[in-house]
Amino acid sequence: MDKEFSSLFTAYYLNFNQIFFKKRAQGTSQKHIYERDINQLKLYFPTIDEQQKIASFLSALDKKIDLAKLQIEKTQTFKKGLLQQMFV
Repeated sequence: MDKEFSSLFTAYYLNFNQIFFKKRAQGTSQKHIYERDINQLKLYFPTIDEQQKIASFLSALDKKIDLAKLQIEKTQTFKKGLLQQMFV
């Protein structure tokens, strides 16, 4: 079965399914997963066009989240500055 894969979509997809891998990881100092466990994972990939659209959408969401985090950090810094000015 030849199918095209978007690497960005695949990364998001595997990251989303990390619970599957964490539940099956074995070992104490170095975790590993047996091939039989990986073979149990059913992967359903849409067409390459849909993969690219989904990956672009998720990437745009990640950028918005990063911008929101930056805005929160700036606001917290501003708040600290105001509090310091109040008590000087």
